[in-house]
Amino acid sequence: MLYVAVSGAVVVVLHPVTTGWACAVITDPSHTHRPGAIADLPDRDVESAVAVELVDPTSSLPADAFARVWLGRVWGETRGGRLFPVARVLVEQVRESGTRTVLLDAAARRRLATVAYLRPQGLDNILARLQRNSFLTPATGPPDLYVLTLPALEISNPCTAESGIGRR
Repeated sequence: MLYVAVSGAVVVVLHPVTTGWACAVITDPSHTHRPGAIADLPDRDVESAVAVELVDPTSSLPADAFARVWLGRVWGETRGGRLFPVARVLVEQVRESGTRTVLLDAAARRRLATVAYLRPQGLDNILARLQRNSFLTPATGPPDLYVLTLPALEISNPCTAESGIGRR
């Protein structure tokens, strides 16, 4: 990704064109190009651009704020079912305030199953799904200790057929 100093845009260079470079626009505060569009940028703009790295915007959040973001991401991934109620209880009642860890001992599992109206096998399935989808990661320490984590956000190439936008 490149930061184009002239416009303040962040772009991904795709391929050369006769007037410079075709770039996928990630963001453009100047509103010259719509995010997700393909823009032809002159050579001088691309040559003077600075490479930028993607960073995790949640890494510096306090644990309680991170837990709210985590819960929002779980909601966005689930769209119903029993997974979200389990996640909510994990964050609000099982997680020790001020941490990103949850201890899923026998008492916590009973509480989760009771509050979410699940049998133990159903709870195990939901906890396994949270692990499979990278929302829970085993921590070092006791065997029942887990860390709330977020799966990486996928950034799709707007030039691929799946996205359907900005194709040439």
